[in-house]
Amino acid sequence: MALADDPNDEAIHAARKSLRKVQAIWSVLDVAGAGHLKQGRERLRSVTKTLSPIRDVAVLPKTLAKFRTLYPEFFSDYHYARVRRQLLTQHKDTHTAAADRRLWKHIGGALRELRQDVQSLRTDVRGRRALRKGIEALHRCARRDFERVRRHQRLRDFHSLRKSAKRLLHLLSLIEWAGHAVHRDIKALGRAEEWIGDAHDLAILCNELSTAPDLFASDVERVQFRRAVADMQVEWQLKAIAAAQRIFRKKPRRYANAITKAWVDARRRGHAANPRTAAAAA
Repeated sequence: MALADDPNDEAIHAARKSLRKVQAIWSVLDVAGAGHLKQGRERLRSVTKTLSPIRDVAVLPKTLAKFRTLYPEFFSDYHYARVRRQLLTQHKDTHTAAADRRLWKHIGGALRELRQDVQSLRTDVRGRRALRKGIEALHRCARRDFERVRRHQRLRDFHSLRKSAKRLLHLLSLIEWAGHAVHRDIKALGRAEEWIGDAHDLAILCNELSTAPDLFASDVERVQFRRAVADMQVEWQLKAIAAAQRIFRKKPRRYANAITKAWVDARRRGHAANPRTAAAAA
């Protein structure tokens, strides 16, 4: 989870993914009644919030390429190359500004303190009951966001669903070895999170480009661009709903019981086959 003095996009993505897993574990401990988590949780939230805008800038060139693949008529080769160069320059400037502000050093220090928080954590919370309660709580939160999305389909609702579904996804990824059912749900949540994330990135790209003074020949073209972006967002959001609806059709307690049972059964099978493997999995 450490970052170099000037990390690349892959390192930042890996760090954010690791932080999400820590967040998922702490959610389980919090629900199960473990104490002394507030300071570490605030530090975790601070680092994640700092890295998010850097990540948003990094994905804009990829989002532009996806948009052009589906709507090639909006950008000539000249305009596409110019916009892409502009986005890459913005990405480079963001990293340069972070280095000038010694942001990476600050984040590195926060990560070291976070690691100490984790290492010093002592709790009696463990086992089947803690896992079941954690899964149930995260599923209930994500399911509530999912139902809100189905009713209203507002951007802020999708944003909330993305965050809550990602927490459940990262918790399940810690027990992926528990069997096909867990692995299947991880893939489904991953697809839903990816579709919502792509729609979010597209909104950021639209905000960046729709105000550019000389990118479009007329206001009509500018409006057409915004409509095309809106159509793509709706399509990707509907795909996200379709990917996740099987999971959130189930009630939280029943879902948590099923996943916990799969985990218990997998541990028993592993113990019967190889005690060392089972101990490592536990």
